[in-house]
Amino acid sequence: MDIKTRNAEMVERAIMNKDAELKSLLLVTGVFKHEPASLREPRTNEALDAVARPLSEETRSGKLQASPAAFGLLLEFIAKHSAANP
Repeated sequence: MDIKTRNAEMVERAIMNKDAELKSLLLVTGVFKHEPASLREPRTNEALDAVARPLSEETRSGKLQASPAAFGLLLEFIAKHSAANP
């Protein structure tokens, strides 16, 4: 399945495996961080948002719905992104 199709499914449907989705989206986002156009067409940022927002909300309510490793990667990404865009 190509990235465009998979990302569209993540944006439009529920996520089946949050760990795998989160890790792959963070990897793709890191690889193409200097090529924003490569992230726009396959809707990578939207797909990452579709995974990260509910996961963050669930975690704040006391239900960690991802592995600690995957959630740690998300926190690392947020910290780096926040530092780069104050």
